[in-house]
Amino acid sequence: MKSKQKKISHSTSGDTSKSRGAAECIGEEQITDLSKTHVDDGQTPDCTEKEKECGKLKKNLRIATWNVRSMSSGKLDNIIEEAVRTGVDILGIAQHRWPGQGHFRPSAGGLMVYAGRARGGQGGAGLYLNQKASKSLLGYHPVNDRIISIHLRGKVKEVTVIQAYAPTSNAAEEDRELFYNQLQTHVDKYRKDVVVIVGDFNAKVGKRTNENEKRAIGNFALGERNDNGEELVNFAIENELSIMNNMFQKHPRRLFTCTSPDGNTKNQIDYVLIQ
Repeated sequence: MKSKQKKISHSTSGDTSKSRGAAECIGEEQITDLSKTHVDDGQTPDCTEKEKECGKLKKNLRIATWNVRSMSSGKLDNIIEEAVRTGVDILGIAQHRWPGQGHFRPSAGGLMVYAGRARGGQGGAGLYLNQKASKSLLGYHPVNDRIISIHLRGKVKEVTVIQAYAPTSNAAEEDRELFYNQLQTHVDKYRKDVVVIVGDFNAKVGKRTNENEKRAIGNFALGERNDNGEELVNFAIENELSIMNNMFQKHPRRLFTCTSPDGNTKNQIDYVLIQ
């Protein structure tokens, strides 16, 4: 990765020195030619000041999420290669652990937007867009180190994709409650859009317990529900979202989304939710 370093010419929430953190640690190129639209933070990497010049999505998008457990130098290229190999257009990323927030163009192509803690080291949420998806990008909104969204121009409606990284079940109850309150507030802003939420929810949803959960949970859920799973199911019901992981029959080994470092424990804790 030999891209020349460039400074961001705008300020995100916080100073630009924090926004430069991720690109500096992985040696990527940051963007200077930004424009503004209606999006909360005014950052629109691929569109001009005239929104009509931002291309509409022309084909179906393949969207995925991945907890990368940190993003060291060179790892982003490997992740992008995997996205290309599997045909993923938009990849939500959890736990990149980069400092600050901002966006840049990786040397492997496409666009990366991210949000992290001021000094990094823990957490982090981001979204990688390939070239096709980035051409329809109206803007993005880094909420905090657990929530970030992008906003795309669709054929009929705008499309909002949210990447989330929830606290674990061992976290304090107030931290888990704060996360879902912040996520709800963010979803409420984009009620007119098609909303897709992806991420590591650290939640075990399990099978349906009553008919009220029929829209939220399919027939092929995995495991037994935990407290975080109850929170996620309630959130899905309240927002008329479907947890898509369990809507289609798959081989059991295709249901796992997380494997412990020793390989002995496998769980389904990462999800895709769609209206």
